[in-house]
Amino acid sequence: MPSSTPNLGLHKKDPVTDGNETFNIKTMLNDNWDKIDAAVGGIKVDIPDASLTAKGKVQLNDSTNSTSVTDAATPNAVKKAKEEVTVQSKAYTDQQIGLVTETGIPKLVSYPLLVTATTNNQTSFEIPLDTFDSNTDTLLVSINRATLDATQYTITNTVRNGSGMVTQRAKLNLLEGISKTSEVAMVVLKNVPIGAEGAINGAVLAEGSVPINRVNGLSEQLAETVTKADYVRSPAYAVTSGTSTAYTATLSPVPASIPAGFGITVVPHTECGANPTLNINGLGPVALKDQKGIAYTAAKLKAGMPYTFRRVGADFLADSAGGTGNAQPAQVESGFTFTNDGGEQTGTLSKRAFIDALVAKGVPATMEDPFNSLAAKIGQIPSSLKFASGQIGQSATIPYTISNLAFKPLLVVVRYSCSGSLNEVNGTAVGDALAYLDGSALRYGKEVALYMNGGSPQAASYLSVIFYSNSIALERAVPSSMKTWYDSYFVFGI
Repeated sequence: MPSSTPNLGLHKKDPVTDGNETFNIKTMLNDNWDKIDAAVGGIKVDIPDASLTAKGKVQLNDSTNSTSVTDAATPNAVKKAKEEVTVQSKAYTDQQIGLVTETGIPKLVSYPLLVTATTNNQTSFEIPLDTFDSNTDTLLVSINRATLDATQYTITNTVRNGSGMVTQRAKLNLLEGISKTSEVAMVVLKNVPIGAEGAINGAVLAEGSVPINRVNGLSEQLAETVTKADYVRSPAYAVTSGTSTAYTATLSPVPASIPAGFGITVVPHTECGANPTLNINGLGPVALKDQKGIAYTAAKLKAGMPYTFRRVGADFLADSAGGTGNAQPAQVESGFTFTNDGGEQTGTLSKRAFIDALVAKGVPATMEDPFNSLAAKIGQIPSSLKFASGQIGQSATIPYTISNLAFKPLLVVVRYSCSGSLNEVNGTAVGDALAYLDGSALRYGKEVALYMNGGSPQAASYLSVIFYSNSIALERAVPSSMKTWYDSYFVFGI
């Protein structure tokens, strides 16, 4: 059964019920097309202009300097704008380099970059920054958070054409490849060409182009540097030349003077003579003295050993007292250390001799006893003397030995007497007591003489004593004129 569309009333046929009817070209085609044409002819389309908040029609614009917010840039305009940005970025970099060379203060601009390895064992990575220049910029690199040093990679610098356009970006070239998906983090520090030990490369600083009045605080820093040159805050170091009494030293930078507090550590090239001096850079000799202001004696300063001095008044005084004293190893107990002009020393004085002597006298002593205890033990040595006595007559064999003493003889006292005749004149005499001390050449007393009738001495008898470990020997020279003689003796010992 035929029907019509709701809007334009176009004729429609139902294929099921109207399939056998004859197709009417006029009603089914021509009349329908006329209705469509009439309907379309009455339609008016009004599309608004596009804006930042609404869709609409827009005007194309091929300019790169337009300020319009309604025009659309053509692909050609976008291309030209990108080229201009690159050129301007290069100009900005050049401008910043100029700033560095003018003031000495680089303007730090950093660019964090991240790239990922796309293949295994990849070694080359493009640095995604057109303005990068390895001559003036610093590249910091880390792989999977592990920082690399400059020995682990090289850089191929950015390539530009004559107009400054980038034709090839810079590349990071690793010495060892990394696995796929590894992340390479890069930070570009613009205009900061860091050199050895973190120093800014002096290539960007023009000679004589650092005006003090353009750099904040530079004049004070320079003044401080000049102050340090006098070596008050930073003591100098030098190996001397010259002679043993007139040392010389050469410093760089050269000091203008030797002010109070001037510090220097010197290593004498030769042992000093008496009253040595030091002449620094020809500024005049200054006396070298110890910390107390006493001039050094000969050989006080040893060759090859460091000594530190400060200018105090007219002299160089030692910073520290150092080793002093004249003790020698043989005067200090073994195992203990001390210092003297020769440096640190170790004592060699042994207690053994003291201990052995005390033990021999019956006093107990050990190596653990300090010296003051050993000295106190000397008073414990038994002091009671032992003695023996007797008499020697004329019939005794000369020399006469007194043996088997129960002690060591130390002292012998002999008193002797005699009688005789000379020219038929009889006389007698008694001699003084004579004392003989072991180990001594001295004899105390007088030799006996024979006096005839109270007259002058006519003959004399002489005695000598020889000491042994537990005996003594008495030997007498008796003149033939003596008829009889005898000795009384006392022997003392311990």
